[in-house]
Amino acid sequence: MISDKLSVQQIVAYLKVYGISQVVISPGSRNAPLTYSFDQDEFFKTYSIVDERAAAFFALGIAQQSQKSVALTCTSGTALLNYAPAIAEAFYQRIPLLVLSADRPDEMLNQGFGQTIDQKQVFDNFIHSSVHLKGEGDNEAFIAEALSHLYGKKPGPVQINVPLREPLYEFVPNSLFKIEDLRWKMEEAHQDFELPLDFSSEVKNAKRILVLTGQLSPDSKLNKELAQFAQRENVLVMTETGSNLFSEDFLPCTDRMVFNFDEADCLNFQPDLVITIGTNIVSKKIKQVIKKHPPKTHWHIDPSGDRIDTFGCLSACYPMHPSEFVRQLNTMEEETSNYKTLFHQKEKENIEKAEEYLRICPYSDLSVFDAILKAIPENQMLQMGNSSVVRYIQLFNQRADLIYFANRGTSGIDGCTSTAIGAALESGKATTFISGDIAFFYDSNALWNKYIPKGFKIILINNGGGGIFRIIPGPSKTGAMEEYFEAQHNLNAEHLAKMYGLRYFSAEDMHSVANGLNALYSDEKPAILEIFTPREENDTILKAYFKCLKQAKKASSTGALPKNTQI
Repeated sequence: MISDKLSVQQIVAYLKVYGISQVVISPGSRNAPLTYSFDQDEFFKTYSIVDERAAAFFALGIAQQSQKSVALTCTSGTALLNYAPAIAEAFYQRIPLLVLSADRPDEMLNQGFGQTIDQKQVFDNFIHSSVHLKGEGDNEAFIAEALSHLYGKKPGPVQINVPLREPLYEFVPNSLFKIEDLRWKMEEAHQDFELPLDFSSEVKNAKRILVLTGQLSPDSKLNKELAQFAQRENVLVMTETGSNLFSEDFLPCTDRMVFNFDEADCLNFQPDLVITIGTNIVSKKIKQVIKKHPPKTHWHIDPSGDRIDTFGCLSACYPMHPSEFVRQLNTMEEETSNYKTLFHQKEKENIEKAEEYLRICPYSDLSVFDAILKAIPENQMLQMGNSSVVRYIQLFNQRADLIYFANRGTSGIDGCTSTAIGAALESGKATTFISGDIAFFYDSNALWNKYIPKGFKIILINNGGGGIFRIIPGPSKTGAMEEYFEAQHNLNAEHLAKMYGLRYFSAEDMHSVANGLNALYSDEKPAILEIFTPREENDTILKAYFKCLKQAKKASSTGALPKNTQI
């Protein structure tokens, strides 16, 4: 059975051609023709999630892992607006979500009818294409035009707005629109790109080449080529956990390296050539350092050709796959330099001092993250919450057996849990999601979800508020930090876990953290471990950690912490 409406039949046919088989549905009446048609067709796998914001982020997580488009459909009115945060995140992460927004007929707009708003192009700044179908007749050209923008060199979200006239619950045994009748085709243009000849001399003459990687999906070809390039003495490769790149020749903890750079360090670090790969870089400090001491040349490598000028000194953007770009670099001659050796030695010293500090570190967010990252079982997916969570994780050496993901497109706290659940379901991998308390409670409807898979674990760091505002400069000077910035609270997740049928554990010191982690991973059942940390001490302990690294540069090599380090 399928809806009798031709526009719905055409959408169903085109989704099959494009291989879009997963559909996340939020219950409603206006989208009934779409809902029923997808549900009755064995080609589609459908999910029902009531909260549209959670539904959209759930779909984002699925698409993040499958690298394929996932469709969303909801009823008319404000339901659609709840998709906006996830659509923006998908736009900046380059994830091809497809929004099928059910609407009322055009003549009902602004005439006093319920659940009727102007739905056309509501996501204009965060979407590749938005089309408004004309009634329920032949809309094949509009549908084909919209879907052609899902993929290509820059994948991203698309909206098809579908006006549907009552009656909504009329169905026919078979579609009148056959796939073989499709008239509109998508042909993706492929273009090979080779580096200009003068690149050879520019690379060869650079004594200091810095490669910085932002958010990337796992890419074994890029990892292999970049690991080879990183063996050069004039090359420093600095990655972030969300880059999903690993080699002994990479430096994975950017903030640990550069946070306490003095002017001499900055001058020694200043590259001749910066090469950036991937999207958003988390570390604010590395951006400040490079902006203050810019390179002669900055190249950004991006298949889409987007000119991402993070440091305000972009020389060129090259529209090619990063692995092919680095492969060509590997064929070029290199310059003699001690650039790599100098900063790898500094990294070794930083690691030694960091480990010493952590051995005597009081109970805090910092000591808890140290314990968590050591306890996560092998070969898991780690989904990271935003704000302080992703920053704490980047202070610790990357584990080669984990894959790391976070919503760093817009870096918002909304939808992190929902995304993690969708990603865990699609990947089939045991998954640990680490969240801060504000983000977790903000997205608590993520747990209103019957699809939470086995092996999904939530570790909730509850420090009684937005701890990031105690770390960054400024909020504490306002006199309004606790109420309006930190959003201090006394919430806990125990009753939420009970309501949604999840096992629950809690911890409030290092002994109970160890026991809680053992209990959390004792079986495959979904569970929450809530760890309570000292709200008013976390920032002091973290700042002392960085102070220790800074003082360690001036201390004698006795292996002891500087005497005036206070924690």
